[in-house]
Amino acid sequence: MAIRCNYLVMCEHVVIARDNKASLIDIVNNVGLQSLPGVLFAWVMASVSGNAGESFRLVIDGPDGSRIVDSDPQTIDETPVDSPPEAIMATTGGMKLSPVIFNTVGLYRLVLLDGQSNEVSSLPFSVFLRPSNGGD
Repeated sequence: MAIRCNYLVMCEHVVIARDNKASLIDIVNNVGLQSLPGVLFAWVMASVSGNAGESFRLVIDGPDGSRIVDSDPQTIDETPVDSPPEAIMATTGGMKLSPVIFNTVGLYRLVLLDGQSNEVSSLPFSVFLRPSNGGD
């Protein structure tokens, strides 16, 4: 089975419970910065389905296509023995961005890659400068 992306999200906080359920808090759609270079502290999370042992990576590509963040490879978990045959096995993978430095405004992409570096899914997001409040 080819790797499938169930979701791809960037958020400010993640809480993972003992039963491996992830709570994604403060979802980030775009990044507003006060100045350049700008810094973002966040998480990128993906729910990935496929064959146990298949690898995947999460990366961020800049507006010019250059790779600004690249995660270590992660693998899809084994299906638990007590799972019913119709259960869909999904692995939640993540990467803490601590920090990401943005040197330019523009359209960036969070990308899920399979083990052969083929793009499985992507999430575009914009980095922009917030207007100044005058006296700040």
